[in-house]
Amino acid sequence: MDKIILLDANLLIAALDTRNLEAMIQLDALLNDDDVALAISSLIRYEVLRGVDFSDNEKYERLNNLLNDYQEFEINNKIAMLSADLFRFARSKKEEGKNSIVDKRSFDVFHLATAKCNELELCSNDGDLGKLENLYQDYQKWLSSNENETPDY
Repeated sequence: MDKIILLDANLLIAALDTRNLEAMIQLDALLNDDDVALAISSLIRYEVLRGVDFSDNEKYERLNNLLNDYQEFEINNKIAMLSADLFRFARSKKEEGKNSIVDKRSFDVFHLATAKCNELELCSNDGDLGKLENLYQDYQKWLSSNENETPDY
């Protein structure tokens, strides 16, 4: 395996929806790439499984078993702190008159932080991923220019 790819929940959910051919093709290509190992986080597992009806135990078990095939990363302190800092950084930019792309109800910032903290590539079909990546790069530049502000994680 040359690289580990963290699968975003929206890609998994879309690929498992047999009406979303594009997502199915994207996931299939990753599954068939011998140089790639696929991964999820515990939060991604939650996002995928929460959409299953409580009475549909068969589907729940099938999806849970499918997710068991992927390496799973836990949300730890380092990831939580980076997520919080990215949210706070985005909010400070909003206060400067720039649009904030981090929604407090969205887990996307956690997925990005999980990927960054574990040196993974994040694969998603979410259009906001590029904006989050730009936010992360801006945050890294800010950290570089404010050396006394370097986080302790």
